[in-house]
Amino acid sequence: MSDLIDDKDSQDQRDYSDAQDQIGRTMGLATAGDDEKLSVRVREHGEIFSKCLASVIRLTKIHDYNNSAFDIPIEQVRASLEYLIEMLGTIHLAMVENQIYINDIRVRFQASDDTGTDLCEAFDRHGIGGLSFHRAAADRELRLLLHRVSINAGGGRRARVLYEAYLKKHSIDFIELAPIFRFKSLRLDADTNTVQEFKKVCEISVGLVEDTWKNLSNNRVPNPLPMRRVITDLIELTRGDNDQQL
Repeated sequence: MSDLIDDKDSQDQRDYSDAQDQIGRTMGLATAGDDEKLSVRVREHGEIFSKCLASVIRLTKIHDYNNSAFDIPIEQVRASLEYLIEMLGTIHLAMVENQIYINDIRVRFQASDDTGTDLCEAFDRHGIGGLSFHRAAADRELRLLLHRVSINAGGGRRARVLYEAYLKKHSIDFIELAPIFRFKSLRLDADTNTVQEFKKVCEISVGLVEDTWKNLSNNRVPNPLPMRRVITDLIELTRGDNDQQL
């Protein structure tokens, strides 16, 4: 019995250490934008991943997701996602105003490339502004994820909730859906009501903390990027003589 207890304790410690290492790795890579070489790699492979994803979504308009026409495109999505996860850990894909970000790094497309627009429009119908992949996805998991994209759900929070229920029904619990949002840091001018803006940022902070605990309770690695952004806004708001809001 003591051996069993020791083994269990050791296993718990290994699991905890692995999770801690992954969170640390994700936090470290949250500042990947400051590493030019890594940024270039993220942009290059993020472009491949985004284009493959958009290609599969276009196919969903004319073929059933089990059709063999998906075999090669789905494999390309799976391989590119797996590569990004090996490089960065958890992948946070954000779609903002026809622009695509991978872990806070903007993916650049040529002017004639509609990939960003296509992805934003496809997920906007479901009230989705981002997807977090907490592990690599298998072929069938990707087919199921993208099958529902073709449905015109009308947008909004309810559409996203229904999408989440659909994923849960198919036991896809490693993909997290984010609402539509904008990557815009708060910058104040002399006429801005700093007290009201501070309250607004605090409300956002509370929501992010709640999301973080929710992720932890579901054994997901928290996304450090929005938290980093809101901390930057809080620091910006307390510069100079704007101490009254504290």
